[in-house]
Amino acid sequence: MATLETQYKMFIKYNPKYSDCTYPEWLKWHSEQIAEAIANIDPKVSDDFQIGPDGAYEATEEWELYQQYRDEFAGYDDVPSYDWFVNELKTNEKFKDKYGKSNT
Repeated sequence: MATLETQYKMFIKYNPKYSDCTYPEWLKWHSEQIAEAIANIDPKVSDDFQIGPDGAYEATEEWELYQQYRDEFAGYDDVPSYDWFVNELKTNEKFKDKYGKSNT
């Protein structure tokens, strides 16, 4: 990410109508924009997030099933992703019968 000074220069370059804006004025405006964006972030974040091989996932029933599925193939380099696993549970009845909730 560019430094704040570089961001200011780019802002002035691409927004010439604000060329009279000083760096301190821009910095104040920029910080207000960031504060507003942060305030608009949905604060409801689950405490059940885990980091998996494909990124962060909420600890769900599917995640637990996926971990069991992965354990069955421990040592293999090509175990399918969590997203693939969830899709198979939803669309493949034979897969769901073998690895779904009723078989745990």
